[in-house]
Order: sequence, then C-alpha cells, then structure tokens
Amino acid sequence: MNPVIEFDESSNRFESMANLSKPGAMSFPQDKTLTADTVQNLCDQLQSIQHTYPHQDLIGGVLIDVVCERVLPKSKRIKRLFTLSLQEPSDKHIRGARFCETLPKKHVFTYFLQPLVLNKAIERLVKLHRVLAIFPEEKIDATLFSDLFTAGKEKKGKLIGSSIRFSDFGLSKTEFCQLVCELVYIEEFVSYKRTVLQEGYEKGGVFQLIKTARDFEEIMSRLGITSPDVLNKQDGVFYFTPAEIKVLETFAPFLVSMSVKDDFKLSMLSNTAADKPSPRIPLPTSEPVIGVIDTAFDSQNAYFSDWVESCDQLGYDLASNPQQRNEAVRHGTQVCSIIVDGPSLNPDLDDGCGRFRVKHFRLLNGPGENSSISTILRKLESIIVQNTTIRVWNFSFGSVNPVSENHMSVIGAELDRLQYLYDVIFVVSGSNDERRDASHLKKLGAPADSLNSLVVNAISFSGDPASYSRCGPVLSFFTKPDVCYYGGDDNRRMNVWGPNGWEKARGTSFAAAWISRKVGYLIYYMRLSREAAKAMLIDSAAGWNPTDNRELKGFGCVPVRIEDVIQSQNDEIRFILTGECSAYETYTYALPIPIVDSKYPYYARATLCYFPEGERWQGVDYTQTELDIHFGRLVKKTKVVDSKVVFYTGIKPINNNTQGEQGKASNREAEARRLYRKWDNVKHICEKMSKRRYPREILNQENPLWGVSIRKKERANGLQKHGLRFGVVITLKEMYGINRINAFIKKSQALGWTVKPIDIDARINFYAEAEIDIDWDF
Repeated sequence: MNPVIEFDESSNRFESMANLSKPGAMSFPQDKTLTADTVQNLCDQLQSIQHTYPHQDLIGGVLIDVVCERVLPKSKRIKRLFTLSLQEPSDKHIRGARFCETLPKKHVFTYFLQPLVLNKAIERLVKLHRVLAIFPEEKIDATLFSDLFTAGKEKKGKLIGSSIRFSDFGLSKTEFCQLVCELVYIEEFVSYKRTVLQEGYEKGGVFQLIKTARDFEEIMSRLGITSPDVLNKQDGVFYFTPAEIKVLETFAPFLVSMSVKDDFKLSMLSNTAADKPSPRIPLPTSEPVIGVIDTAFDSQNAYFSDWVESCDQLGYDLASNPQQRNEAVRHGTQVCSIIVDGPSLNPDLDDGCGRFRVKHFRLLNGPGENSSISTILRKLESIIVQNTTIRVWNFSFGSVNPVSENHMSVIGAELDRLQYLYDVIFVVSGSNDERRDASHLKKLGAPADSLNSLVVNAISFSGDPASYSRCGPVLSFFTKPDVCYYGGDDNRRMNVWGPNGWEKARGTSFAAAWISRKVGYLIYYMRLSREAAKAMLIDSAAGWNPTDNRELKGFGCVPVRIEDVIQSQNDEIRFILTGECSAYETYTYALPIPIVDSKYPYYARATLCYFPEGERWQGVDYTQTELDIHFGRLVKKTKVVDSKVVFYTGIKPINNNTQGEQGKASNREAEARRLYRKWDNVKHICEKMSKRRYPREILNQENPLWGVSIRKKERANGLQKHGLRFGVVITLKEMYGINRINAFIKKSQALGWTVKPIDIDARINFYAEAEIDIDWDF
C-alpha cells in the first residue's frame, strides 16, 4: 500500500487571480422571439397585481411570483426590470426560488416590490411595448437584436441600428436590450400566495416569514401578536403558538415562507435482545472526543459509561417506569456504544480506529414522546460554542416526515449555518422508513438534507441498500446521502449495547455512528482539515466505479478499514490539496505527474469538498457560493487581447468542463448542474477505466505538468470579503500497475512542495504526545 500524500500548506503553491474577463455582450437566444403582445400581457399582469393585491398597507408592497420557462442561471434572470437605478443590486428584491411541479422544470422566483419599484417596472413595460410595436411583425428575434448593433445599415427594409431613436420612447438602447433579453425567458407574473395548514400544529410551530418593507415586530403588532418568540430575528424565524398560527393563517398566510410543526417525531426501528456478557473495556485516557446529540444516555447500566460524559439539555427527569425509561435511553445509548466500542461489539467491522470518548447531549425524547424543534434550535449553537474542542458531531436521528423539494429543513439549515461559522462537521443519519415501498421511495427526513453535513445511509451486510432506506436527492438537485455504510438489516442485524445489555438493531443511526468514528480518526489523529476528511471519505467510497444507485447509496460505501481510506494501492498516487479561495480563481500549475515515454499512463479522479453558506429563504437557490473544479493536464491556449492573439497556460479538465472558459459556449443551467454539479458543494470527477489502455499525451511541451483550478462564484452580487476553505483529493492510477509514488514525491519536492506522507503510526504517536499533561514544577 502507498501512503496518501499531504501537501503542507506552508509550501502552498496556489496562486489567486481576480476575474479579469469583461462581461460578454448581450445576446438574444437564437430560437426565441419576444412580441409586443407578450410584453403587453406581462404589463397587464403587473397592473392587475398592483390594483388587486389586498395587503399592500400591511407589508408596504406586493409579493409576486415570476414564472420562468426553464431553470435559469444568474446571468439570465431579471436585472433591469425591477430596479430603480443601475447601481441597485439586481437580486435585492428576491425573496425565494422554487421549481414548479410540472416537467420540464421551471424556475419560479418570488419578489417583493415596493410601490416605486412596481410603478417603474410597469412604466418600462409600457415603453418597451411602444418600441416593439414599430418592429416588423411587432416582435424581435436574434437577427433583429444583432442588427441593433449594426448602426447605419439597412437590410431588406428591417428596422435596424440608427433607424430607431430610443430616446423618443424614454429608453436607451442599452436598457431596451437588457429588458428584451430578460423578458424573453419569463412566462408570467402572478400574485404570490401561500396557505398555512392548521392541522398538525397543536403544539405550535416554527415559521420563517418573508422580509418586506415593514419590520417583523410592526407586522406582528398589527396582527395582534404582541410578543412573538424569536428564534432568529435576522432570518425571520419565529416560534408561534397554536393561537398565533390561527391569526397568521387568517390574516397573513402570504407572509409565510416556510413552516414546520414543533413536533419532531423520530424515525426509529425495532430492536431485539441478545443474552451475552458485556465486553471488557479499560478506563479512558486521552482518546479524542466525539460529540453526540441524541436521546438520553443510560449512565447506570452501560459497561462503557466511564467513556461517556452525559449532559442533559432538557431539564426534566426520565420516567420512573422502567419500560418508559429504557425507551428514553435506548437510542442514545446504542449510538454511543458504536462510537465508543463498536469493534468489540462487531469484530468483523473492526475499522482500526480504536476507541473514542463521547460527550453526550440529551436533546431529544424517546420514541414514545415527540421532540421540540424549537428547543433543538435554541440549544444547538450554545452547545457547539461551549465545546470548541469537539470538532466532530454525530446526529443519528431523523424526522419521520420527508424533506421538502423546494425548501431546506429548519434543522438542516441550522446545521449548515453552524458548520459555515465554526470549524466543525456533523455526521447525520439518512433516517429510516420501516415500511418502505420499493415502487415509491420516501424522501430523506430532516436534518438529512443538510448540505454541509456528511449524510450517511445504510446498507445490509450483503451490500444492498437497507430495506428501510430513504432516498435523495434534496432540494430537487443536491446529492444526498453522501455515502453509505453497514447498518444491519433483517437478515443480519448490528450488535449494539442498550439499557438491557446486548441488542440486535438496525438503522441508519448506526451506519452514521461508524462513519463518525472514521471522521474523528481523520481529523483528530491524522490532523486533516474537515474539508479534506470529508473529501477523503467520499473519494474512498466512490473509487473508480461510480454507484448506479446514487439516490440510496450516495457516492458509495466507505471501506471498513481506515487504512483503505488513508492509503492507496501500490499502482496509485493519491494526494491531498487544501487551501482557501478568496478570489475568483485559486490555482496551481505545479502538479508534477511522472512522465513515462513522453506520456502520462494514468487514469485520474478528483473529489472537491467545501462548506458554503446557505440561505434558507432562497429556496432551491440555497447555496450562496459555488466552487468549480478544473483538473487535468496543462495546455497552451489562446485569447484575443486588444486585437492581438495571446498565448497562455490553461488546463484541459479530465471531465471536459468548459464553464468559465473564454471562447467556449456556456452550458444551459440545467446542463451545468447535471454535468458539472454546479452549486453542489461536493464534486467528484472521474475518468472511465477501459481494458484498452491509452496513455495521455503531453499537451504543453514547455510546461509538461498538471494543474488544478478552483473558480469561485457568488449567488448574490459582489464577492465575499473572506475566503472559503476547500479540500481536494486527487488519485492517479497507473495503467500498467507500476508503482510511481517515489518519482512523484521527488518531483514534488523539486518544485518546492513540502511533502508529508501520511504515516499512521507517527501521527498517532504525535497525538498521544500532544495530549500529555505536563506538570511544571517551579
């Protein structure tokens, strides 16, 4: 086995570059036309909303839905129509995005427009209609649009170039072109509506309200809700009692962006007892600590209780009835048994990770009593902030209810927010469905839609998806689960320890607990960043053969032995790159892949992971930052600068990614998402292996190296002022089975990289020495 190579960031060969390319010229789609009648219809729709919208005084404006004909990239969305000036951000008025339920998918954007903005939009549409009315057949197409930039020429009687004096209509030519380019993709404007279902909110609910021109407190006061329970004022998240929900439903249902009843029912499976003596376990010393948030822990009867520090966050005692008490502590105790001592209970799943201590937080009730979402939201951040030394957290619970196609769950969004703010990673179970119907799979349950978390589904010991598995994707697009692992099934269950001793159980809870051990090993012992650790696990699960069951198994099953995660085969070169993307492009052209007979005899793959910020109110446009990876051989490219052809070094990506490439036709948004996982925070690209081996040619004789480029895009206008960390794991497989790791290390050192092969024993010893308490005797 070869060691995985880690390039030390102190020798970081990454360079940064701002986006120097100028915005492309406006273009009108070749297969589209925009008619004066269409513009008039859109104008009539806005005027109708303006005159009939009943709640303008309450919120200081109107809420409208803009229905687009397809999934649109940021560049094709409304920019000019809903702005008062060119300096105003084009996305300032967006209040959410979703996909319509019909096929093909259509983007629907919700806007909040104040009277001045709405009046200006109607005025622009009136002017635009007057201009289009003098075009041939009262419409514009790609040819006529192109002719507008051919001043002083006439072709076959068409109105082109200087023939139109836009100032006579109160528009500039630029504004006219902007408007037709964005309106051509719009199908209709409709008044935004939403109703709140009263059923199921007997215990209250958590609501996110849409931001309008009025403060939330002012709106609540006008509705008679005098003291709303604020969970997150900035994002408009409140807890409402049943009486307050009734008021909201009656007078302002349109204000509700998302809601969930405050009644979190866990998806737990049945267990069976097993009569065996408890394993022997030593006392803990300096082992790493994994945080667990779950139901209560049985500190009285667990043989490993010395390894678990239990913290009760609910503030009330467990039931005195033995049966009720056992149910209340069963799940939390079982999960902790796997994290602390899983290999002793299941020797054939010995992962080589040793034992872990656990700091356990009781934040959920057992299956007999539902839990409170509002309580979870109130407690989570304080738990993380007060335990900063814990970087790996296990969430082995999931809601019975499936996640929404169009909105991130409130708990999933909170996990994403905490991971964005703090250097932690959550391992989340994919939730269970005991009565799974193979013909109609149930969607994952919250918080398994958390994008930043490492979400784990279960497989049986035969490698098939577990009979209780639920499926992704989430938000109609994002890959979840991330990976899968053994969770037991009816034909063979998992050995766990419960309140009655040995128990036979099954569930994604235990698959997630096993993966938490591996994440803890990589972060605590191997000292990897969370980005690199997540990328390593996903990359090891994906391997060279992508799974054909992504919605149930994610990228694949993580290997049992940790050595198979942090080591590679003798014919493989595997290395880790980490860095921070603070500019448009962060890149290195200094990857010294060994050359053999003037060629590269390798197959290649790469996995990128990062932890972006999410905005729950944005709906399906949830992730705010996109990192796009380009990895492959260096190639000499050309571009035109000041009418001169200039040569420069670029990358030929192994997946032929053309996003952001100069002179390349851009992909439609739906295609970019499907082909290159645009906006997904996990990207795995891999060349197909073939029996017929064709070594790759050198494409740049002057610079015969490889490169990797990470390009950053923001959903909102303007780049973030801070960087976003990323981890990339790259694997090269020698086509003829030859070990070339030493040549790679030597060439890397020659180029200035500080190479750190991951030596398992050395890093474990380093951890042990670092944890020794020194008693200074003065």
